[in-house]
Amino acid sequence: MTVFVPRRALRGWSMLFVVTAMLVAVPSVAFAGEIDLDDTVYGGIYSEEWKAGDDLNALEAAAGGRATFGGTFHHVAENDGVGTRGFSNTRHMLDEVWQGKATPFANVIVSGASAWAIGNTTTHDAKINVWASHVEQYLDMGGGRTLIIAPLQEGNGNWTSYGCSPTNFKAAYKKFVDIFRSRGIDETKVRWAFAPNGWTPPGCGSLASYYPGDSYVDVLSFSAYNFGDCFAGSNWVP
Repeated sequence: MTVFVPRRALRGWSMLFVVTAMLVAVPSVAFAGEIDLDDTVYGGIYSEEWKAGDDLNALEAAAGGRATFGGTFHHVAENDGVGTRGFSNTRHMLDEVWQGKATPFANVIVSGASAWAIGNTTTHDAKINVWASHVEQYLDMGGGRTLIIAPLQEGNGNWTSYGCSPTNFKAAYKKFVDIFRSRGIDETKVRWAFAPNGWTPPGCGSLASYYPGDSYVDVLSFSAYNFGDCFAGSNWVP
């Protein structure tokens, strides 16, 4: 389950999946199909299909309502080797969600990199800039396209290369936001999500210690799992 707590109004459709949304008192921005997020539950899915738009549309036909969000997973090198063909993996994935009449919720990582290397060196800046340029391609398609970006999801976990390091995580998260801002990308089209796991392992600090700050976060989004399996005798963690 992913719990979204948006701080500003977003494009909205109807309820599918378990997502809790609550409006925080900050100025809202008008989008097509704007919704009031106060005390309302909205839904989203992470489609496993390459043609996620078809998946979202099929879900609407079956359920009689639209998903508000469509989740995607990215890494900053996902467009390596495709530029000469004019194709963009990033643009395709985001636009598929938009074609399904949902707002993309894009989780993005730097594969195998530590939070210290991302946030405190320039080693990965070029790749982040390339990925940002592909996000721009999606936005430049027009039609009111927007998205939410969650840099380094579950960064409070020790199961990620960039996790379990609060100070370095904050620097790495801010690096993504600062690079987008340096490119002049319209901040009414890109919202930033702080997306930790709901459980922080012992020795990794407090969840609050990872928060990058209000000037860098528009949306709070928490992953929640009950860790276990379906085998006999399995112990489930509530």
